[in-house]
Amino acid sequence: MSFYTSLNYFRPQPPPRVTTRELAAVIQKIYATGAFTSHMLSGIRVKFGRSIDKDARGTIEEIPTGTPGVYSVRSIEFDINHDGKSCPAMIAELNQSDSLIYRAEVQFGSVKKPISSLFTRTGSPENSVELCLWDFALHFGPVYAGMLGEDKSRHVGWMGLSLSGNGYLFPWKRAEVLKRAEHSAELQQLAQICSDAWPIDPHTRRKITNVGNLLARTRKALGKQDVNTLTAWQWDVHESG
Repeated sequence: MSFYTSLNYFRPQPPPRVTTRELAAVIQKIYATGAFTSHMLSGIRVKFGRSIDKDARGTIEEIPTGTPGVYSVRSIEFDINHDGKSCPAMIAELNQSDSLIYRAEVQFGSVKKPISSLFTRTGSPENSVELCLWDFALHFGPVYAGMLGEDKSRHVGWMGLSLSGNGYLFPWKRAEVLKRAEHSAELQQLAQICSDAWPIDPHTRRKITNVGNLLARTRKALGKQDVNTLTAWQWDVHESG
């Protein structure tokens, strides 16, 4: 069995509307940090639409095959779909229109060692499965949090950053990984770009159902008293396998 883990930095409120030009501006700032091993984007997929939270569908659809319990999978059709395109070229293409975005996945690729080394664990007697989080992305669409062994993942946001890779945390604790994220100057620089571009609205009464329980869990894990849906984006982990 293969395992996969994402460290997510997400906005725990319903999302604002975002245009392609706004996305281009954020990509430019993220690219300018020099946090990545290449100037090429691993991939970018954008689907136009009036709002990110129009529905909770993902970008992969399951199609019945006619055999009970057996499905094939296919991607939704994107309006922009590239692999291996340079950041400057992609920024220029996004700036050609001001279309509203329904779904987006911007894959920046591998982060440099100051970030990836913080989230790399070799195999051990406790867990022979190695962990390495190295693949950085910005995404618009449902964001989930949850650990292996929990009943189910929780939908906690609609936009965020992710640092992902193979493996799972154990024997590391969730709180330890969240603290590493908060204490990484390089990772916090990337996070700040998004939280500045799409800040929390302190006046909204719209909430995401699962966020309250998640933030209580985060407060307990980190020993904090000031974490709530109206003041800050949040870090959390999603494991699968």
